[in-house]
Amino acid sequence: MTVINSAPNANRRLLTTALALAVLFGFGFWICYHYAWQFTFVEPIDGGLIMGPAWRIANGQVPFLDFSTIQGLSAALSEAPFLAIFGPTIRGAVIHISVINGFAGILAYLILRHAHLAQLPAFIFAMLTTVIFYPPQGMAFAVQHGAFGMLIALLGAFYGESDAPNRQKQRTAWFIAGLGLAFAFFGKQTLGFMAPGIILLLFAGSRIDRLGKTAFLVLGGLTPFLLLFLAAGADNAAFSRMLNFMVLMPWQFGGGRLDADINEALLVYELAPSPSIVLAFGGAVIGIFISRALKPADDSAAANNKRRRARLHIIIGAAIMAGNVSLSHIHGWNPHILLQLIFVAAGLVAAGLAQLLRSSTPADGTPAENAMPRVIGRAFVILFVFVAAFDTWWMHINLNKHRGIRNQQAVFGARLKIPDTALYPAIRGVKFREMKIREPVPRTVNRAAVLANIELNRRQIAFLRTLPYEVIVTGISKHVQIFAGKVPTIPVVSIQPGASSPFRDSKAYEMLISDLERNIKIFNVGGIAVSNVQLPSVATKFSSHPDIFCGVRKSADVYLAELCPRDKLPKGFGETIAQIIGLDGPLYH
Repeated sequence: MTVINSAPNANRRLLTTALALAVLFGFGFWICYHYAWQFTFVEPIDGGLIMGPAWRIANGQVPFLDFSTIQGLSAALSEAPFLAIFGPTIRGAVIHISVINGFAGILAYLILRHAHLAQLPAFIFAMLTTVIFYPPQGMAFAVQHGAFGMLIALLGAFYGESDAPNRQKQRTAWFIAGLGLAFAFFGKQTLGFMAPGIILLLFAGSRIDRLGKTAFLVLGGLTPFLLLFLAAGADNAAFSRMLNFMVLMPWQFGGGRLDADINEALLVYELAPSPSIVLAFGGAVIGIFISRALKPADDSAAANNKRRRARLHIIIGAAIMAGNVSLSHIHGWNPHILLQLIFVAAGLVAAGLAQLLRSSTPADGTPAENAMPRVIGRAFVILFVFVAAFDTWWMHINLNKHRGIRNQQAVFGARLKIPDTALYPAIRGVKFREMKIREPVPRTVNRAAVLANIELNRRQIAFLRTLPYEVIVTGISKHVQIFAGKVPTIPVVSIQPGASSPFRDSKAYEMLISDLERNIKIFNVGGIAVSNVQLPSVATKFSSHPDIFCGVRKSADVYLAELCPRDKLPKGFGETIAQIIGLDGPLYH
């Protein structure tokens, strides 16, 4: 009897997997790091919506206690350590998203391998994912980090359902899946459109310990919310902020968009991404036909379970693709940055088709006839890879290299030769391009405009750094405050009443004013810094409230109204400050 030693083969597979993961991370990091610098023109692309709260967290502020946000919290939480290490700079932010992009490739590969797709196509789909996952954006963004959470959830679900060797590891895997879903929700609530695929895997998969798996999925999903609630004070105020900003406001603002239609959504993709989407849905239909029409080569329970698993992979892939299409349609202002999971979805459909065909042969067929389904299965995988590669090439040429994330209202032009000596340290290394803005007022951001803005920011940063206290800024870009090392203190990350901050007549507005007054007192806020351009619109408010503003400091570019001693500020002073900075203004103030 011959004993076959499987250890060398196992070691070889392990080495191959480790090499694939290292290459994916390295390539994902490089391509994101390289292209992230290409389209930042004057300010961080995210407008401070992620960098702002990340810098606040890095300086000890607590979400839903010191500030609230309707989205992007997972991105801010993961960026905070990078800003703590590198300081509030573009470089720290770019390193952050490059690391996330590299890990996105790793997660995509592991998901497809757990779905039993062969190593090479799984590697290619994962590599293509890194080209579109973060490079078109250039800065941390809510959707990308939400999609990253969904990748974590998918991997946990696949491992827990297919490969976990015992019940304890299976439940742990589903707990991790719940964590991933929670962080996807923190990224952007509409990522929930991709959750049905994971829920489907839970209830259509193995019946073994289904109640336990469900319990751990729910527990994993609730744990981050519970930790946030505890960190924010575990009181009625914390619960009210979390409910209002994470549930009520997003629904009020975006609920009207939930009329997604796949046929209509395909129209926004211009050209390239549509083939992968159409092919995935077509593959799902073909898979159902194959499953019913072709007889299995083996009628054993194990073989039938594999066929059922293959059908499930196809349906899950189609469900994730449908969620991605719906997400893009809902946020149709720029669909190309909302397609992070289309190649993972296509890979799942391709994997399911190949498995179905591999397990199907004609009854009493010849060797050639028995081999035909396997050949067709490989052909399907090759077709899916080819279409995905074409889509990636198109998106890379049109987005990564030429357009960035800007939509048709803002288009990039020629490269601007801005010398490094003209840049202040926080943006050193950024490459600039001319940008033509068509709406609302047609204008061109050319070399002269960029240089003027950089110099203005440099002077504003220098002035803010001379102040021994924190300030509230209005009319001054968020990144100026952050790059000056000052920590934002208003209780929202962005002033957009009805979108990211409460309406004046909402129940949450009274708490917002109370939080504003609290933050001013505990975070050593010494004044309101206003750009000289905006000063005429608020100057009378400063002069008419000598009980709130006791001094003035001026520079060529900043007017600073200094607050009176905080223990002597009059009752209700927060309402006046809210009016000055626009917290009580109209939608999109």
